[in-house]
Amino acid sequence: MTKSGIKSITVEPAEESLTIDHFEDAAGNTITTIEENKVFYIVGYYKKDDEPMANKTVYVYQTDVSGNPDLTTETSDTTDSTGKFTVSYTAPSVTTSTELYFRAYSADQKP
Repeated sequence: MTKSGIKSITVEPAEESLTIDHFEDAAGNTITTIEENKVFYIVGYYKKDDEPMANKTVYVYQTDVSGNPDLTTETSDTTDSTGKFTVSYTAPSVTTSTELYFRAYSADQKP
């Protein structure tokens, strides 16, 4: 009986990407600043090998400058057919200009 030798192939997992793309005001305009106590929206995308991931829950947290999440600030949304998520957030009261940082997580990476 004749048979071949053994040959292997490595199977790589599809690469997922979760990004925060931009911030929007209530009218849907892209913004980089917001007044204190005003609602704004954090908009991003969840994809797998550049294909949209629909109906996936994404969790967004405010973080410190190093990216460490503040677990009391969790907000979430389910992605649409384009992989887009949009979560609302209310700017805090501040006494001086304050920069806020955010990070998005998939359900299996949620802190």
